[in-house]
Amino acid sequence: MVRVVDANAGLHAATEAGAAAAARAADASAAEAAAQSRFAAVIAMYPVRSASLVISLVDFSRGATITATATGIVDVAWENMALVPGHIVIHAKADARVEPWRSRR
Repeated sequence: MVRVVDANAGLHAATEAGAAAAARAADASAAEAAAQSRFAAVIAMYPVRSASLVISLVDFSRGATITATATGIVDVAWENMALVPGHIVIHAKADARVEPWRSRR
């Protein structure tokens, strides 16, 4: 089960990294691109497949809160344990505050 713990930590780290990248962006479209790029770079280091990130950018203004949610799948079929499914779906959520001082285009 170490694999699940590692994957879960990775999904949380990637989600937080994506939210932080979005919070530093100049506008909403740049925030989405930055979040997805950073998320992909971080999650690639962990045993998670089919990982996806959704960023809530309803109000992208100085000081607003961005919410990032992510899901991914961890394969555990190699465990060969009775009553354990072949994979586990994991979830993560992170919030970040849009930088209040950053200049916007």
